[in-house]
Amino acid sequence: MVSLRSACTGGRVRKPRPRRALSAGAGPRNAKGRPRPLQAPHASAMSPGRPPDRHPVTRTGASPARPGRDHGREHRPDQGANNSATTGPTSARSRARTQARTPGTTPAPPNSPETMPTILGIDLGTTNSVVAVHDGSGPRVLLNEEGQRVTPSVVSWLDDGRILVGASARRQRITRPETTVASAKRLIGRRFGDPHLEEDAGGHTLTESPDGSAAFRILDLQVTPQEVAAHILAKLRHAAEQVLGEEITDAVITVPAYFDDAQRQATRQAGALAGLQVKRILNEPTAAALAAGLDTSTEQRVAVFDFGGGTFDVSLLDIAEDMVEVLSTAGDTRLGGDDIDAALVEWLCNEFERQHHKPLQRDRQVDQRLRDAAERAKISLSSDSQTEIHLPFLHQQDGLPLHLTTTLHRAQLEQIAGPFVARTITCCERALEDAGLQPSDIRNVILVGGSTRIPLVRERVEALFGVRPSTHVNPDEIVALGAAVQGAVLAGADVDMLLLDVTPLSLGVETRGGLFTRLIDRNTTIPTRARKTFGTAADSQHTVEIHVLQGEREFAAENRSLGRFELCDIPRRPRGQARIDVSFDIDANGIVSVSARETTTDRSARIRIRGASELPRDEVERIVSSAERQRRSDLAARERIESHQTVRAYLERLRHPEVDQLPIPPDDRERLAEIVAAAEQYLEGDGNPQPVINLLHEGGGIVEDARIAAGAKRHAAQQTTPSPSEADPNPRSPTPEHVASSESGKNPAPGESGGHHADEPAADT
Repeated sequence: MVSLRSACTGGRVRKPRPRRALSAGAGPRNAKGRPRPLQAPHASAMSPGRPPDRHPVTRTGASPARPGRDHGREHRPDQGANNSATTGPTSARSRARTQARTPGTTPAPPNSPETMPTILGIDLGTTNSVVAVHDGSGPRVLLNEEGQRVTPSVVSWLDDGRILVGASARRQRITRPETTVASAKRLIGRRFGDPHLEEDAGGHTLTESPDGSAAFRILDLQVTPQEVAAHILAKLRHAAEQVLGEEITDAVITVPAYFDDAQRQATRQAGALAGLQVKRILNEPTAAALAAGLDTSTEQRVAVFDFGGGTFDVSLLDIAEDMVEVLSTAGDTRLGGDDIDAALVEWLCNEFERQHHKPLQRDRQVDQRLRDAAERAKISLSSDSQTEIHLPFLHQQDGLPLHLTTTLHRAQLEQIAGPFVARTITCCERALEDAGLQPSDIRNVILVGGSTRIPLVRERVEALFGVRPSTHVNPDEIVALGAAVQGAVLAGADVDMLLLDVTPLSLGVETRGGLFTRLIDRNTTIPTRARKTFGTAADSQHTVEIHVLQGEREFAAENRSLGRFELCDIPRRPRGQARIDVSFDIDANGIVSVSARETTTDRSARIRIRGASELPRDEVERIVSSAERQRRSDLAARERIESHQTVRAYLERLRHPEVDQLPIPPDDRERLAEIVAAAEQYLEGDGNPQPVINLLHEGGGIVEDARIAAGAKRHAAQQTTPSPSEADPNPRSPTPEHVASSESGKNPAPGESGGHHADEPAADT
């Protein structure tokens, strides 16, 4: 493989800067807490399969961008013959201030709520998704079309070509598991050959798409995880448009903090497929901090513990002076409530074998029933000490059905979930080490994600940090609310808060010998830039290949490849004399751009990392046009269903037994029968619903007129009741029975003046 080669390790002097008293260094450290040394030089030969003149370049300059509060300072190279001019990362804090409001570099002017564009905040979750908006007074969650605050992240394909999304798709998981996809977020942005891919596929058959990414095989279709996410985003967008009454094209979408560049790009592409312009890709723990209602005027350090259905993240934040700065982040993109559910499924299978002395024959439907039962039991044990699990007709033997009935106790769940919860604590400890903090430095812990409702999780978190976690905000909604706050900032709202996020993984290039040379370390505040100068590795070399990588391993092959590009036609010079500047740029979305420039000729090449899972343009256009066609048919089907529901509701009123008792004239009653018959005929077939609805309005008017006439008749009858003096010439005081009758709401007793009671005509009508 043609790669870069490190040539020397010129050290540098970091210019000190004032630090707040509560602040601690957050530079890269080893397991013992000591600063990580610079990488030593290495050398190796190029791999076969490349033309002889395509050689690597050799590193001659600066060291990587360093995380922490002082990473924004420009670095000075040591003086020496082999060192060329280099610059470290530009001030991330100053760049963040200019990019805080818009994706570009120009701050947006403050707008009033009436003139601000609407930017949705979307939490695209593994299990559930939520959409929110900031309406000027604060963020709020928008209800979906079913009237629910959360939408299951499930998509189902039917044989007739229809696509179900959300709760309706979730109901298909047992009857149509092979065409129903859930937890697709675990596969988004991953290549077909990635490890553990089959484990995260949920039993679906995976295929390799033309661009090398993983895709589902659904019926005769090849469906990428981006397309699954796009259907979910489109449903959320449509629900928001229905609630807000306007067309919406902009959104802020959240991702786990530990998502790599390919996964972030794939999420951005899913938004584009759904017709959304993604204004910002925001880390989920950071979004939660924006919505937690923290006191930003008081300096404090906060931990955001995000344990969702498919991923886990923890971020440590420093909050002071209306600024939220991410000190460090850690996580696991393959750790979530789904893993606990899978472990519970294995426990249920063992329990079935214990009861029936034979292993359970599993298929897609049986697995889905077991998973649903496991999820329900887990949720129940968040509040109860035990729960009953009953799965009838799970299997059969000699023609007889076999059932599974058992009791699961909270202690058993905690034993099963214990190893997964321990992995979250390990991530927390790593984040603390990266930030140079102790658990006692954390003053507040924010819980995010449905899995944080498990009592064992809350106990372990409290034991680690010594602080009772905050539970005043719904963990299912807090991320979407924070995304809505960020959307309002991008739209120009006057929000007195500056957000400084970090990149979760290190970025660099492959150097000769298959090594990974970092330019930007993990937990570096973004946006940021970094540059290194390399030299050619062979005489007369005129082509250089730059291999961009992301990860924490020391060897390039063990990290995630983000892309490759070549710088051609560089001057043919002796080894090491041609200088190549390699620059990395990470924007506020965490999207990476890399450029290379030969210093003497100013010849350059540039790549904007598109991610391994970004689809070709023609494929994107095909998917978008297909989605638009599906959207129109879905809207037509929705309107048809809503019309039928309206007609049925009117019919129920006209068929009410009370209508038969009303004094309706014969002609009107005959007309009413005609209207009912016309509505029934419409429900049996199809057509334009408006004429039928107009007829039903007419029928409703007939019934209402009859009700008014009946009420007037009763009222007139009561007004003609004789007065006490006319009914009895010798009036007497009411008996106790008369008093009881009056107090119970019956007609006034003789001798009473007769106030309004519950049985008077005004109440009946």
